[in-house]
Amino acid sequence: MNCVKCGKETEGTNVFCPDCLAEMKRYPVKPGTKVQIPARPEIPERKRSRSRKERSPEEQIAALHKLVQMLVILVAALATTLAVTVGLLIYTLMSDSAPQQPQTPMTRNYTTAAPLDGD
Repeated sequence: MNCVKCGKETEGTNVFCPDCLAEMKRYPVKPGTKVQIPARPEIPERKRSRSRKERSPEEQIAALHKLVQMLVILVAALATTLAVTVGLLIYTLMSDSAPQQPQTPMTRNYTTAAPLDGD
């Protein structure tokens, strides 16, 4: 049940929550006084969580096998990614630290002719 005054959930069949009861005790009403009880506030209905049905031991084992397979694939993918990354890092470090061979200057691929007499 919910508190008639504030809408909080109450224990058992209580009409008011402990907070509202404490507030009402601070401001007592004389017996016989007419009291208007507020209408129940509209409380949105909570979504019910899907209850898990009980699975048989065989179903539990099958689900665990599927989970283990997914974990093995994930670990294999992570290991492959790590191996490739380390390989590229080592390759980059080795190529940067190797002594550079002097680059040969580009040679001309043409020849010049001697000037002709009279030009």
